[in-house]
Parts: sequence; C-alpha cells; structure tokens
Amino acid sequence: MSEQTKRYIEQHWTLCEGWVANGTITDENGEEYPASYDTFEEAIGEVLYFFSEIHSQIASGERDPEDGYDASEFRVLDTITGRATGFMQKDGYLLVDFDSADQAN
Repeated sequence: MSEQTKRYIEQHWTLCEGWVANGTITDENGEEYPASYDTFEEAIGEVLYFFSEIHSQIASGERDPEDGYDASEFRVLDTITGRATGFMQKDGYLLVDFDSADQAN
C-alpha cells in the first residue's frame, strides 16, 4: 500500500491553513504525501509519542514550556469516513477525546 492511500492521518490545526497533516513522507520519486497509517491505533500512537517527546524536551529544559502544544490542536482523520477524533488534556494526561469525533470540516 502506498503512503498516500493509508486510511488515517494525524492533523494539526494552524491559523493560516486550518487542519494540515502533522508530517509528510517523501516517496522514491520525490513526491510528498501526508504521513498516514493503516490503523487508528498507529495514528493515535504517533500523536501520543509526539506529545511525550515535547513533554520530555520541556522537562529537560531543551524546550520552553511556552513552546508546547495544546492537545485540542491535534486530531486523527479517517480518510474513508471523514470522521476526525481529537485529543484533550486533563489532570496532566493526554486523552483521546472520542466525544469530539465528528465529520471533518
């Protein structure tokens, strides 16, 4: 399966462009595609890993706490159904916000 046809894409909200892919993959022909995943769990895992890296950088002093991210700025988009599932932070934990799952806009 090529990168551009995998089902799930992690996205980040930006003021200028709205929802954009949180990463890209370059294929053997030099074409870029959104980083995508075969399963919902893989995509969720990538977002959780991203946040753990940011948290580690802040804890070690490598990153200023003001340069972190809000969990609500991220979601996983199902490219087949168009449903998007977001994230939230509560009591210091990053949680999958299944209640936010809705049609992507």
